[in-house]
Amino acid sequence: MHIYYLRIGVYGDEANISENIYQPFKVLCMFLNVIHYRPRDVRLSRYLLFGVRSEWVVHPLTLRPLLQRIVWQIAIAEIEI
Repeated sequence: MHIYYLRIGVYGDEANISENIYQPFKVLCMFLNVIHYRPRDVRLSRYLLFGVRSEWVVHPLTLRPLLQRIVWQIAIAEIEI
């Protein structure tokens, strides 16, 4: 039985988004990136997991349910491989 490992990373960033110039808002996005996959543009190896308005994140525990779900899904993927 062979065991294969796929190295992944989780990357978060916050950006300003504006539908019009007078009402910009910030969005927090979390990405999953595959370390072994090296395309010409590094943005092609990152996959958006979720995005949430920064004003909705009132406490660090706000993100906890989302991060727990991500960890749970990765654990399921590990078992199925």
